[in-house]
Amino acid sequence: PYNWTGLYMDNDLSYPYVTTNQKKAGSRSVEMYPKLGAPIYLVSPKLNVEDIANVRFSFSVYHTAAYDRAVTVGIVSDINNIVNTFVPIDTIIFNKDMGWMTAEYIVGDYYQGSAKYIAFKGDDELNASLNASNKNGAQFYIDDVSIEELPSCRYPENVLLKSITTNSVTVSFTNPGKA
Repeated sequence: PYNWTGLYMDNDLSYPYVTTNQKKAGSRSVEMYPKLGAPIYLVSPKLNVEDIANVRFSFSVYHTAAYDRAVTVGIVSDINNIVNTFVPIDTIIFNKDMGWMTAEYIVGDYYQGSAKYIAFKGDDELNASLNASNKNGAQFYIDDVSIEELPSCRYPENVLLKSITTNSVTVSFTNPGKA
């Protein structure tokens, strides 16, 4: 991702950084390396949207550890105070055998407020609780980040086709409501 802000509580200015070591698509990803007691953040540029609840974002994440790891996805309201304004919306726990994992969120399903930034947080306090015997940090990678404002007419959800014949079909779906 371009023009993102990184903050590493370890004061190691080399992380997060753009790398060619691991990538899902294209030629680069962002590498993050949380350590115990030193969370790391990656924060998007300020989103030019009226309401962040109407934003959908997706990304892929991968880690190199031989044990389970987690990354927290959230929202930040003040780029100058990332640590204190980070609001988690979900924690993704992925095991060592998952490879690249892709996730998608509609912010309004998790958060209502005035924040204007999407953020990722790596925190080895959480990782240590997953792996009591291994508290060392491990790199993880973020790639294929997509952030977009929802259209005024959202896609239907839980689409089900029944009673399919040559001339007809019964369609049912859940209306996700107004964007």
